[in-house]
Amino acid sequence: MAKEKGWRELFEASLPSQCPSMCEKLKEWHLNVEKRAELIYDNLSKFIFLPGKSFLDFGCGEGGMAIYFAEKGMQVSAADVTEAQLKRTALRALEAQARVQTLLINPDGKIPQVKDEQFDVILCHTVIEHCPEPENTIREM
Repeated sequence: MAKEKGWRELFEASLPSQCPSMCEKLKEWHLNVEKRAELIYDNLSKFIFLPGKSFLDFGCGEGGMAIYFAEKGMQVSAADVTEAQLKRTALRALEAQARVQTLLINPDGKIPQVKDEQFDVILCHTVIEHCPEPENTIREM
């Protein structure tokens, strides 16, 4: 019986093999998320008491930020546009023993399962530049 792959194996298999230097930068970005997450958390904490609040990581990528905020006691949902990324996010959260709900973002930037004003905090970190219609994405958030 074949051993199931872990998050890191699935992540590395998803990287484009034709550009090794780009792969290394992507690995570093996704594997070393804690300092960025800590900075964001500390700055948000100046304005709102975060533990227990509902949090949406809009464009979660590999889920590192979502997991960090879940570990800080927030009720976390992580959303992205591809099911493969959400599968890796869910697996990474499981491996980290963090509670993170995953949600699929539709091509129009909407998340059907989400109600208006459902979240106390929405993070959209290094995402908006990838959106075909950023104004609509911001309006939706």
